[in-house]
Amino acid sequence: MANNEVKLVIDFELTKDSNIHAFPGSGAPQTIAVSGDNAIQGRQTMPTTPSTEAVVLGEVAYGGVWIFANRSSTTGENINLRDGSGGTNFLTLKPGEVFPVRLASDITALHAVADAGTPLLEYWGLDD
Repeated sequence: MANNEVKLVIDFELTKDSNIHAFPGSGAPQTIAVSGDNAIQGRQTMPTTPSTEAVVLGEVAYGGVWIFANRSSTTGENINLRDGSGGTNFLTLKPGEVFPVRLASDITALHAVADAGTPLLEYWGLDD
């Protein structure tokens, strides 16, 4: 792997009613180029609706590659990500889910909120 690259491997397979459905390219590494120098890892306990929590970004700019994880194991403790405290949810993580995403560069203030309880949001972010 060259400098300034992220290697992402996702293995996606669904077994339902004795049928196996695999996403094409699943398990193959994907290389994502990044040009920024900043990275962050964080963990924050989320408040329950209607309060939101600003996600701490440090020096990392929006538009980069992010991985979000809901570290709760309690049913119903979903974490929702939104742009601004009153914005519309654009991503929901159910308990135990981990999700990679490239955030849009026009996000102004990343916030998170729980549907119930106080689940733990863990995240990693890299400049784009």
